[in-house]
Amino acid sequence: MSAFARAVMSLLIVVPSLAAAATTPTAGEVAAMACSGCHGQSTNQIPDLSRYNAEQITAMMLDFRSGERSATLMSRLAKGYSEVEIRAIAEALGKM
Repeated sequence: MSAFARAVMSLLIVVPSLAAAATTPTAGEVAAMACSGCHGQSTNQIPDLSRYNAEQITAMMLDFRSGERSATLMSRLAKGYSEVEIRAIAEALGKM
């Protein structure tokens, strides 16, 4: 058996066990990762969410959803989430 074949066989044994050991992210964590794409670095227009705790993020998102707070993109995005989903996202962002 070639060295390459042995390496492939080793991966076939190791990778499934690693995958089983990995935790599956929650829906809130997945959505929070998407938020991080824009909110990872502070700019004049887009704040870095690491400055806020879960309660603050929840309040802001609920304000966007209700229309009390307005932003071109966030007002639309927030309307797509239930309050439960918003709280899950905020909780995940608060841990990042």
